[in-house]
Formats: sequence, C-alpha cells, structure tokens
Amino acid sequence: MIPASVLGHVPGCEGGERPLSITPLTGGLSNRAFKVSTAAGHFAVRLHASLTTAAGVDRTIELALHGAAASAGIAPAIVAADLDSRFLITEFIDGRAWSDASFSRAPDLSALASLLRRVHLIEPRAIPISDPADVLRRYADTFEETIPVERLALEPLLSHGYRALEMARSRSRPAAVIHNDLHASNLVLADSLYLLDWEYAAVSDPLIDIACILAYYPQAEPHVPLLLAESGVAELGATSADLLWLTQWHLLIDCLWHRLRRAQGVSAPGEVDREQSFLRRLRLVR
Repeated sequence: MIPASVLGHVPGCEGGERPLSITPLTGGLSNRAFKVSTAAGHFAVRLHASLTTAAGVDRTIELALHGAAASAGIAPAIVAADLDSRFLITEFIDGRAWSDASFSRAPDLSALASLLRRVHLIEPRAIPISDPADVLRRYADTFEETIPVERLALEPLLSHGYRALEMARSRSRPAAVIHNDLHASNLVLADSLYLLDWEYAAVSDPLIDIACILAYYPQAEPHVPLLLAESGVAELGATSADLLWLTQWHLLIDCLWHRLRRAQGVSAPGEVDREQSFLRRLRLVR
C-alpha cells in the first residue's frame, strides 16, 4: 500500500514502528493518498503519479508554494517530501470537507474568496510567471508528439482557447500565486479554512482561481460579484466579462486534461462524461 521506504519518513515510524492505522483517502484522480495515524499524530501521505509536464505539474514549484502557503496558515505543514521517490507527507487536517453544495452558498463562497485573497498575497519568491497561453501550447505540443491525429482534431478548440485569453485580458493583471485546483475535496474547514493539494499551483493571473470555481461548479455563477470583490481581483480591474472568457479557457484546459489521460489509458470511471460536459459548456460562448 505505502512502500516501507516512504513510511519510514512518517513521524512515529522512523525506527520501523508500525503505524496505528492506514486509511486510503478518496477525491484525487491522479495520485494515491492515505491518512496514516501513529503515536506521533495523524499525517497525510501522497504517492505521486507519473504526470506529463503538459498537465502543468512542477513538483519543485508545488513544494515552494505549498510551503509558503503553510507558513501563511492556509495549507497543512509539510513533514517530508522527495521528488525522486515521488511522495509528499503533510500534517493531516482533521475537519469538515466541503461539498458541491458549498459552492452555491454565499457564506461559504465569501469564506473561500477571503481565503483566495490571502493566497494571492503570498510572496512568490522568484517563482517564474506561468502564462496561461503556454499551458495551451504545452498540451498542443504533447498531443503533436504522441497523438498527432488527435492534435489536428483539437485545432478549433485551441483557437477558441487563445481567443478566450485575449478577450479575458489575462495579461493585463499583475501575476500572483494561484491554487488552480479548487475542487471541494481540496478544501477542509477546521479551526479555519485550509487548501490542500497544491499540485497545480503557479504564479499567474489571479482571476484563474475564480474561473476554476466556475468551471468546476457553475452553481456559483450567481455569486460572481461576491467572488470578484472579496477575493480582491475586482481591485485589479477584473470584470464579469473577463471572468466569463477566462472560464472558457479553464473549461478547455480541463477538457484537454481528461482527454490526455484517456489517450494515455489512465482515465478513471466517469472521466469521459466530465470531458463531454466541459465540451458542451464551451459552446455557450461564441
């Protein structure tokens, strides 16, 4: 389940002691995660999948931004990590996980927007800026190298993505730290609200985090004014129209992510349906 070489980095197991319990955690599609309880406490152990760079995962950047977020009190503290052995161990945040319904409730979205304001104020510490257009190019290049026929079929969607970024004025806003994976499973309410899984974190347009919410949870759309105002992105000049277009870009990225996993034969049940759902929503904006 968890290799002994990894388990030995968990506090309370360094000397070969057996953990009190190991419980698989659900929610993620790419990695395997476990709650490990020992005499020293409770910890989350994540075993990394082999993700293509097209997906935008950079473990060095992830650790830097996760560590900065932990120092700011909005992410679990990192206990141990190894890029070569592909694992991450953090403290386990014991609290109430968010649900899909949370994204339709104004008080919950207000708390999330306030948390995102804190995320966007994190000092990036020399992390390079990620241009959203480059994310599209990475996917295009990956499909070109591995599945050229699929790459040709994607051309209309990629063109739509570049146009969406232009219409969203993404480069007009100062870059900031973003989380960029705001699934309910990555939000836990304990003594305060915490963000888990910084795998897709980057330094980029802060409006991307709001677009991420709308891409995953369209039920949040009636609360767009609240999200823009309380996250602070409205102060940067971001408008509802910008957000609508940037959400189109995010929907496309989500679609490409699922399509690439399908092409690589690693899709989980239900992923094709999600990909088709993203595609249907892309047709809403002309």
